[in-house]
Amino acid sequence: MQLFRFIWHVFLLKLLSLTSLVSTAQEYSYKHYNPKDGLASSTVYQMLQDRDGFIWFATNSGLSRFDGAHFKNFSTLDGLPVNVIFRMFEDSRGRIWLMSYKNAISYYYKGKIHNQQNDSVLRKIQLEDFVQEVVENKNQELLLKDSKKIYHIDAQDSVRLISSEIRGIALAGQQNGKRSEEFYLTIDNRLYSTDTKTFTYLQDLPEEKTLQHLALGDKLMCWLNSNVLFVQSSYYKKNYKQFVGPVNTMYLLNDSILCLNTTRGTLFYNLAQQKIEKRFLPNGNVSHFLVDKEGGYWFSTLNDGVFRLGSFVFKSIVVQTAAGQKLGVNNLEKLNDEIWAGCDMGHLLKIRNNAANLVALTADDKELRNHSVYSVSAKGNRLAAACRDYVFVKGQSDQFTHRLGWGSIKEIAWKNDHELLVASSDALYTMQIGGAKQHAEHRLGRTTCLYYRNDSTWFGAFDGLYLMKPDESIVYLGKDMPLLRAPIISIREGTDGAIWIATKGSGLVGLQNNRITWHFSDHNGLKSDHIRCIGIDSGSVWVATDKDLNRIQLQSDPVITRYSYSDELDSEVINAILVDKNIIYAGSNKGVTWFDKRDTFSSSMCNFKLLNVTVNGEEKELQQSYALPYRNNSIRFDYVAISMKSAGNMVYHYRLHGLDSNWKSTTQPSLELISLPPGEYKLELFAVNRFDVKSLPYNVSIVVQNPFWRTYWFMGSILALTSLIAWFIGTRHNRAIIRKEKLRRLQEQQLLDLEQKALRAQMNPHFIFNCLYSIQSFILDKDPEKANKYLSQFASLIRQTLENSLQSFILLDDEIKYLSTYLQLEQMRSESRFEYRIETEAGLSTAAISIPVMVLQPFVENAIRHGVQSVNGRVGLITIYFSVNDQELVCRIEDNGIGRREAQLQRNASPAAYRSRGMQLTYERIDLINTNAVRKITVEIADKFNEYDEPNGTDVIVRFPIFAAKDNAPA
Repeated sequence: MQLFRFIWHVFLLKLLSLTSLVSTAQEYSYKHYNPKDGLASSTVYQMLQDRDGFIWFATNSGLSRFDGAHFKNFSTLDGLPVNVIFRMFEDSRGRIWLMSYKNAISYYYKGKIHNQQNDSVLRKIQLEDFVQEVVENKNQELLLKDSKKIYHIDAQDSVRLISSEIRGIALAGQQNGKRSEEFYLTIDNRLYSTDTKTFTYLQDLPEEKTLQHLALGDKLMCWLNSNVLFVQSSYYKKNYKQFVGPVNTMYLLNDSILCLNTTRGTLFYNLAQQKIEKRFLPNGNVSHFLVDKEGGYWFSTLNDGVFRLGSFVFKSIVVQTAAGQKLGVNNLEKLNDEIWAGCDMGHLLKIRNNAANLVALTADDKELRNHSVYSVSAKGNRLAAACRDYVFVKGQSDQFTHRLGWGSIKEIAWKNDHELLVASSDALYTMQIGGAKQHAEHRLGRTTCLYYRNDSTWFGAFDGLYLMKPDESIVYLGKDMPLLRAPIISIREGTDGAIWIATKGSGLVGLQNNRITWHFSDHNGLKSDHIRCIGIDSGSVWVATDKDLNRIQLQSDPVITRYSYSDELDSEVINAILVDKNIIYAGSNKGVTWFDKRDTFSSSMCNFKLLNVTVNGEEKELQQSYALPYRNNSIRFDYVAISMKSAGNMVYHYRLHGLDSNWKSTTQPSLELISLPPGEYKLELFAVNRFDVKSLPYNVSIVVQNPFWRTYWFMGSILALTSLIAWFIGTRHNRAIIRKEKLRRLQEQQLLDLEQKALRAQMNPHFIFNCLYSIQSFILDKDPEKANKYLSQFASLIRQTLENSLQSFILLDDEIKYLSTYLQLEQMRSESRFEYRIETEAGLSTAAISIPVMVLQPFVENAIRHGVQSVNGRVGLITIYFSVNDQELVCRIEDNGIGRREAQLQRNASPAAYRSRGMQLTYERIDLINTNAVRKITVEIADKFNEYDEPNGTDVIVRFPIFAAKDNAPA
């Protein structure tokens, strides 16, 4: 008996120690910002949302500006007098006045911080202490006050000292958030109004101690002294005081609600009913409260940065250990009027009437300490939970009994009151509850999830979806439906009987009669194809992706509503969804969040703001048009779309009229236009936030100036200059044509003369004499046959020479006949001391090509006279070969004579009485022909040598442009 009592006491101690490890707390879901997110400091004194939508934070380490996604910080390097900023005020012109614990004042306006060193208006203000307040009335007049002086700044920025040596607190020139025509201030616990020229006494404020805070409304007035709140209202017939504790700041939200920011959170105090209506951040030392333009609540603290509450709609239960470790929620199930959540560390969370209690599955915390409850299933009054390889079944008083399963259990479902279907890492099987038989195996292998209905079981695996029919036969549905081959994450049944399948990679798939009737993915509304879990609602499906939570309203044109972390879900990683009539529960790795789907959410905003314009690396003032020089024609726009609810999830659309009228989109908050061509352009920009709210368009004109050579004055000058040059060139051209015509006639005459001279040179007296002498020798030798043949050849040569002299060009065929006649005469005269060959390239048409007359004969004569005639001991050979190469006619005259060097020696040794001028005249004719020709006649002469480096003849190559036979013009 004593042993039993000892064991019982140990068990109780274990149980008590287990429950003390964890705690639950119901709280709103806040978004937290601190220096890790870019905030200048964790100590924040005040917040302000300006007219553009930026939220500003006054901290002890500078000034921070927030656009919903990014912080921009300002410090003394940017112009602040000191980094500690404790208060801000935005006037009607958009200037943000900055107050610090230093006798200096500054303001931010259009991207620049103005201080008393760079601003002429501020230099007129002589402060003896730090500025306590800046206020404004309806007339755009400002009052600026330190501990002793009050300065007046009118709408024209004239500065006037209206009071000195006065003690009191100047109040905003407004009541209940509305600017009035007068200012209000207190002096020695007396309330005054002033138009800056006269002071009007209103009333005394009770209590002798120094007034700490004062709030004026249309229907009431309240102030704070020594942690005590005083309230006076003739409208509500109230006159009382209430202890409220240490208060950092306070102000009226409306005619009856006072906001008190205290060292223990923010209180909404109903002054008429004398009760606290709401409490926020109960453990926070709150310095300031702000409601943004999208209905979000902001709380700045003196030690923990800034918190944002997007809506009162969302409420959360945070489950955490005593050490502060948060327990994730993996599954949600309803049993009667209770919500049961499967948590980490082997625990269940029971929620009833929005109150939560932790329930341990077992008293032995070591056994399940590192394991999570992944599945909870309810049927009737029965509840089962799966953790590790155990199934726990609820008994009386939240006590659980367990049975050992097979493999790591992923999901369970009740078949009936005594059987559970189990999907595990090893198999799909049925577990008997309370029976002798433990398992009935259906399929071996890893399964990921299951859903049981009417004796049919849908279950998932990494390779897709399967269906087990009532006869326990298994069909692989991914065989015929490729969308169902992706890993299956969750399976649920819709209210209309449809089976909804969450996949990893194929999105959300809806089946009716085992056919796909719905498919949602990142192509038609979801932000991701990776689905984490599903919740079933009447006419809707709630879907959690790896990026957000979505409600899909099923109709002919489905409507998708998105929720995310910025909407105060405690996490974007949603593990489970449960729909309980109008209440939506979402389980995450931080706890459970719930909200009423009927609640309306504050509308979001999308305010496009241009931040900077940079032209070729130089920052420019913001304006509606920009003129760029031709060479420096690159411009960059930095901008942002402001929406606190969208948390930076923006798409920017733009187009540039004048270059491309098509709309383009980007997620980058900058646009750079590089090397724009000259012209006029209009840039249009707008943004669309996460809720498809479109901003107002921003338009800017861009003019890229023409280079000076494309300006009217330059083109006019060029036109005049061109006309003058054209006249000058035309005149010179006409003169050149006249001169050229004269020169052509002169050249023709010279050419004719040279041709006649060449004819005479070819038929020089020495040649004629030699021919006649040869004829005489044949007659004296009584060889009339040779004499007659030679005479006949000589006459033919004379006739051809005379015919050729009458024209400038002859056919190549006629030239070959002429050279043959000439060579035959020379051969007969020299008694066959040399031989000759005239050849043409295969395919060369000698009747279709012309060449200038009397050009080749002098080169052949040279080959005979100075080449082969002087050869001793061998027969001379002259070869003439015609070919076509690269649009040129090539004539190659080759002999095996003594060469040019030996011939020159012989001429020097025996000067002849007659020297032929045929070669000189031929070169002069070639120069004349080449004068106006595009392609020239060229001559190349080279000596030939044998293997002993002895002269072995001469090689002459003459290249002609191709001349057509029909018109003697180049072909």
